[in-house]
Amino acid sequence: MRARWPGDSDLRAVPILAALERHHVSYVLVGSYGAIVQGVDLAMTDLDIVPATGAANRDRLVAALKDLGARERRGEVLEAAYELMEDPSRLTDTTFWTFTTEFGDIDVVLRPAGFPHGYEDLINSVVIVRLADEADPGLGVDAVVADVSAIYTSKRLAGRRKDIESLPAFTGIHPTNEKDGARQRYLVERARRSVLVAGSWIFTDLARRGRRRRRPSSARRPVRVAEDDRVVDCQAERRRCGPGSGDRSGKPCRLRRVSILALLCRGTPPAGRAAWRLVPGDQMSCAVDSAPGDGTVG
Repeated sequence: MRARWPGDSDLRAVPILAALERHHVSYVLVGSYGAIVQGVDLAMTDLDIVPATGAANRDRLVAALKDLGARERRGEVLEAAYELMEDPSRLTDTTFWTFTTEFGDIDVVLRPAGFPHGYEDLINSVVIVRLADEADPGLGVDAVVADVSAIYTSKRLAGRRKDIESLPAFTGIHPTNEKDGARQRYLVERARRSVLVAGSWIFTDLARRGRRRRRPSSARRPVRVAEDDRVVDCQAERRRCGPGSGDRSGKPCRLRRVSILALLCRGTPPAGRAAWRLVPGDQMSCAVDSAPGDGTVG
């Protein structure tokens, strides 16, 4: 681990981690300090840990915080965390806690950026680092630290200004130049957009299929026949061609010189009516002539 810089905080991480070890707390060390102990040149500010969220581990963590005399920090205000100390289950009420101890600040993060399941996501790729206290060289602890690539990923996805500014310090992980960085961001964005477009296309296609409903026969548009037309497609009129009415090429048969009145006004007139009568117009229709002596028109 590097020597302390002039701008570093007064953090003494080893006594804090030793308290966690005494109380058998399951945790993973992340954040800037986790990167520093793995050789990344960053400013030392506070300690970030991701604890397991099981009930027993919550109790052990709260006991360790009591042992350290921790007080909750809310902005610039320090408060005694009485509710948390009395009920450790309240630890999961929020995803981020900040505590102040005599050895420095400690952030308890349940779900860091990029790792929605927190401890369960990180524990599979950790390193064990032996740390010794500067003030008391006889005090040492084996810290469970997240892999440096996981810390880099979390900082990049968090997107805070201080996190983005720290990314170039991760040599060997961060792109070496702006062109590579821009290309990496482009590939990530293109993959994300491809997923969104594919999902949108599937949703739209299913929605269109759901709207495809065949209209009832009563709502279908009737066949339009011009008044002076004398060639009628028998398929359009839903008539079947009789023997010899079609040509040898197999094309749909066409009836020539067929009375429009006979095609549109089929069947016999109703009882008491004289005959069918064709009413011209945009849409040809049929009427019934009045019976002799009846002055009405049907």
